[in-house]
Amino acid sequence: MRFIVVLLLAFTACSGAAKRQKTWPDAPLELRDDADREQAIDRLWVLPLGADRDRARARIATAIVARLSDALAEDRQFAAETLLFQLVQLWQLDPQTVGTGLADHIDTIRQLRATFARSGVIEPAIATLALLGELEPARRDIHLAEVDEILRFTDDLEAAENGPEAQRAQPIKKLQPCSRCRCHGSSTSTSSSSRSASA
Repeated sequence: MRFIVVLLLAFTACSGAAKRQKTWPDAPLELRDDADREQAIDRLWVLPLGADRDRARARIATAIVARLSDALAEDRQFAAETLLFQLVQLWQLDPQTVGTGLADHIDTIRQLRATFARSGVIEPAIATLALLGELEPARRDIHLAEVDEILRFTDDLEAAENGPEAQRAQPIKKLQPCSRCRCHGSSTSTSSSSRSASA
């Protein structure tokens, strides 16, 4: 009997040790989840420009676009605005590549533009137009002309409310989200709009 008890104790001790030594791999990131996506974006910033970064960014962008589609379907405009700026910021270090990076998602960007045009929300409307200027090079002048039109409207409105000295204050303010994203198309638009405002 004592021999059996000793064996059982030994087996239990060995089993307990084995359990304590067992490790589990980290759960894979679910990029549709906000916290996981933020973690993946933090990792993206430390990657050098190149193929590995492009692949990581493409996965994040696809997840953001999926969330954007959900937000549009559920009429959650504020969520769509937030996700749009998160998407554009992925290209802040190499904005000249946003046209190829988002080429597969152009339909969603067009839907966003239509949504923001209907609602009259200016900053995301400008951001989507800047993106479309890169995604549709043949129509870039049309998209940037629309940006100029929006900025002239905000400029005239500001001047009407606060006097001529307030001119160009609103266009600068409305372009701030795009300038933080460093969207390549918006830089072209900025120079064009400045010429229009000063004319």
